[in-house]
Amino acid sequence: MRTHHRLRGRAPAALLSLCLCVASACSDEPSAGPDAGPDRVEIPRGASLPPLAYTLRLTYMSEPFIIPRPETITGHLYLDVAGDGQVTGTISTTADFVSLAPISGRVQDNEIVIEDADVDVEPDGSLGLEELRIILLDSDGDGAPDGAEGQASGSWFGVQGDIVDQTLHTSTLTAGLDATATSASLFVSRGALTLLPFDPVSVRFQEPLREADVRDSLRILAGGTTVTGELTLTAAGGLVTGASFQSDAFLPFGADVTIDLGDLKDPSGNALVASNARVPVVADPGLLTDNAGFESALDGWIALGQASTEGEFQGFAPVEGAAQAVVRQGGTLAAALDVAADATELDLSVAVLTEIGEVDADRTAVIALRKPGGELIEIFDVADVADQQQDCTTCTDYGKFVGPLRRTLDLTPHRGQRVFLTVDVRSSGFIGVISFAALIDDIQLR
Repeated sequence: MRTHHRLRGRAPAALLSLCLCVASACSDEPSAGPDAGPDRVEIPRGASLPPLAYTLRLTYMSEPFIIPRPETITGHLYLDVAGDGQVTGTISTTADFVSLAPISGRVQDNEIVIEDADVDVEPDGSLGLEELRIILLDSDGDGAPDGAEGQASGSWFGVQGDIVDQTLHTSTLTAGLDATATSASLFVSRGALTLLPFDPVSVRFQEPLREADVRDSLRILAGGTTVTGELTLTAAGGLVTGASFQSDAFLPFGADVTIDLGDLKDPSGNALVASNARVPVVADPGLLTDNAGFESALDGWIALGQASTEGEFQGFAPVEGAAQAVVRQGGTLAAALDVAADATELDLSVAVLTEIGEVDADRTAVIALRKPGGELIEIFDVADVADQQQDCTTCTDYGKFVGPLRRTLDLTPHRGQRVFLTVDVRSSGFIGVISFAALIDDIQLR
């Protein structure tokens, strides 16, 4: 499994200066910036420029590397020019994921000069802009800017596995008014094609949208009915590239989740369209009480990714009966539980096998109850018992183990409610980073 890790930082200033000297023969003359053509217009002060859809064509300062480098980067520019010539705004990139970054600069000799910006280009890497110089153009002669040209220099960072690519670049920018309709799509963060009833619903936009417009227009539907819940947006400069929605109640089994965009438009006024905007919730597997001990394999359980039942696993026999659940990295196991009015506790056995490495929020095994609205009640997190790891002498694929341990959760606060018992195992699988197998067995409901 390949995992992308982004490297932060910049090339040393001396190295950048040296490479730029090679490109320009180290002239003492100040850079003239982009050539001023007949369509060039003055940069308006105290105004917001219209959103510009740009293309940046990159020329790298070193030979092609083993990791693919993008030849072009596309996105949008949103710039505000203050009366004193100071420039603020955001820049986006459109790749597998739309990303946003704040930018700032100034007007100098009728050019917009942006400095010190870092832009994510998913999944390839990160583009550093040491300097971006932009002139505004008026192609239709009405005196208003409707395009731009520019030049940039900076650094490119790419990471693939344990290979790092770092090089300098010079780039040429062309831009025009954003006249293309954009789309919104549903995204399942687990990498699956279905939603679990407690999953947040994630929506991605093909380009940045105004936060206020999204809040006013976006609606989530399940089975054609609007769902109530909490919409979470992370904004940069008042713009967002996606939304996360957590339903107040469990999403109904088997329902299609869709999005209603209403009259949602992008900052240029182009109407959005829905694309890949239908994701089903998993079918009803039955209740946990029908097969709490895994003797009927995974009947009554929802299994996503690497989740299965086994007899003996890596030298660990089931604690009770002939079968136990094994959830490996990237796997999820879930079951619905209608808590009886006289229920007292849920008790289970858990063991975790790991490779040698650190345990953190992205690499862990967690067993929990989930309530409506996404609330999580933790029963077990391997991070809490990481200091109890021992060498595994029976394992062929793992170096350490913890358990089996008994874990008990008080069910009295949940009487008469439906909850979900979930097992999530997260691990990047990156070289030198641990992976997990969680063994679940002997679930008792009392």
